[in-house]
Amino acid sequence: MKDPRQTTVFLSVGVFLVLAPFSFVLGQQIADPNYTPMVNDPMHAHGSGSLVLIDEGHNNIHMKDGRYGPFASLIELDGYQVDSHKGAFSTESLTDADVLVVANSLNAVNNDNRELPTLSAFTDTEIETVVDFVESGGGLFLIADHMPFPGAAAALAARFSIEFSNGFVLEFDDEDQQVGPSIFQRAVGRIGEHAITNGRGDAEMIGQVATFTGSAFPITGNAVSLIHFGENTVMLMPTVAWEFGENTSRATVPGWSQGVALEQGNGRVVIFGEAAMFTSQQRGDNAPYGLTSPQARDNQQLLLNIIRWLSSDL
Repeated sequence: MKDPRQTTVFLSVGVFLVLAPFSFVLGQQIADPNYTPMVNDPMHAHGSGSLVLIDEGHNNIHMKDGRYGPFASLIELDGYQVDSHKGAFSTESLTDADVLVVANSLNAVNNDNRELPTLSAFTDTEIETVVDFVESGGGLFLIADHMPFPGAAAALAARFSIEFSNGFVLEFDDEDQQVGPSIFQRAVGRIGEHAITNGRGDAEMIGQVATFTGSAFPITGNAVSLIHFGENTVMLMPTVAWEFGENTSRATVPGWSQGVALEQGNGRVVIFGEAAMFTSQQRGDNAPYGLTSPQARDNQQLLLNIIRWLSSDL
């Protein structure tokens, strides 16, 4: 895979801009070994909560014992059981699961080739299996970061009326300077009203979260937006991941969401366009980001609330 640090400038809105440093550390990302999760009021006694499976069967770059180790540690501290899901999705493999987490899956064809077309990470049979799992009462947490991950998950997301855009979302301030990370605050109307964002009381209410590039998508169907962008938001859609230029397709996408919640059948679904926000990682300079970023004030609580809602505990 091309080292993203080799591409640092692109043309947008008529001026040259430099992508923020956190966008160029993909090859050096590791789980933060110093991350210490904290849960003030656990939902369950240790190991007594629902079973959460993290997908590791589709060339995932975020796995339970890898970059999503902090993700797993945090929800385990909240009392949930966490395990890996190996191989293809099947009715049998999901029988005991309450929540399925699918983060940054890829088709093998695109594992080392980030050029279009992006093929689906899942077979038609697997997609039907996951839809049946949800409609029978299961919870799905689908996460697809920037290109090529939205393209790989698009067919699955579409079954829940969400249309992924296979690109990179970038946000700008009023001076046309790129913002990074993106900050979503309740006080300015960029956090939606939902059981997930309200929690069990004031101590669990989500007031501010941060995201680190990723993708965005329009709010459709019965989805409730949990976090959404403001006016100065651009989606870049390159033909090769991390390669931007004058001819790169782009569109302004004010109001698009980076995270939604919805119900389908007897089950629940949460879909996000960013993965690093739900774990703690280190960059090449050993600086932590994600859950431990100073701007990510409520990211940990957001993750707890999502798993609780998907498990029907919230």
